[in-house]
Amino acid sequence: MSVGGADIKALSDDERNILFMICTKLICAVGDKQTYAETVVTVDCTDEVFTAKGKTITNNGWKQAEDDFAKYLGRSKKDDSVNADLPTNIAERQRFIAKTSVREGFTSPPKHYTEDTLLSAMENAGVEGVTEDIERKGLGTPATRASILENLVKSELLKRDKKNLLPTEKGISLIKVLPDKVKSPLLTADWENNLKRMERGEVTATGFMKSINDFVGDVVTTYGNAPAENANIFGSAGGNGGFGEIIGQCPRCSGNVAESPKAFSCKYTRSKKCGFTLWKDNKFFASQGKKITKNIAKQLVNNGQIFIPDLKSQKSGKKYGATILLDDNKDGFVGFKLEFSKNK
Repeated sequence: MSVGGADIKALSDDERNILFMICTKLICAVGDKQTYAETVVTVDCTDEVFTAKGKTITNNGWKQAEDDFAKYLGRSKKDDSVNADLPTNIAERQRFIAKTSVREGFTSPPKHYTEDTLLSAMENAGVEGVTEDIERKGLGTPATRASILENLVKSELLKRDKKNLLPTEKGISLIKVLPDKVKSPLLTADWENNLKRMERGEVTATGFMKSINDFVGDVVTTYGNAPAENANIFGSAGGNGGFGEIIGQCPRCSGNVAESPKAFSCKYTRSKKCGFTLWKDNKFFASQGKKITKNIAKQLVNNGQIFIPDLKSQKSGKKYGATILLDDNKDGFVGFKLEFSKNK
């Protein structure tokens, strides 16, 4: 078999399938339209309305080439003529005798989001509230949506389970306490609409920023304190605002330093009044073959130093003892120093 002097039999299976796929798409592009007859029946039964649809293909048109290609590949195409036997000779106000039956069944829960489906959901979230001339729709932008998901995972609001993205207990708790007006995607839609109106001169920048300031102020005033039933939803560990066990007082501001899954931090780091944090996977300690444990953190916070007898040299791999001093300049990250003159 040859086409235009080319021997199709000489092609591999994949190459031949690609060629036939291109030919099929070309035929579909220039083929006849598919036509069908559709019946829509609306039935009123004891004040309940039921609707049924039936469709019968009258001319398969371009879809015939697509169906033939699917058969060639050994794949079955979905039947487009579902309910094709629905009668077409139905008259208005015609009466029927219905046969009914009751059976027990169970609904299936919706599938978990994967990264792809969640990105798609973010793209389409709240689009019904955005006018057609808005360039940016949904949550985030194509350039920022993936990083938003990464930040949610990093903040432990989401977790990866194979291909699925699942909410953590912390994430579920956050959604419970957030007011509807804050977590609604329509908020983004409203802001985008106002930005477009600003572009057209219908809204001033000052007015737009004032509306956002008023919105934030209203939310803070109205929802400043969580309802009683949600007051301890993030855990209260001695009334420490959701942190874990308190290990000491902050060397910078004297606030409580408490444990979280990834660090030991001052409780005021959340409000950005103080940035004192001892990360468990600290680079300095990792270079000495160690992680910051609760005991190490307690010694550093309360005494400013700790003697560790089994540090490991990064160059030679040999173990040695030294005192690690807290070297905090109270600005930015916490630093450390090694001291060999002291021993314990």
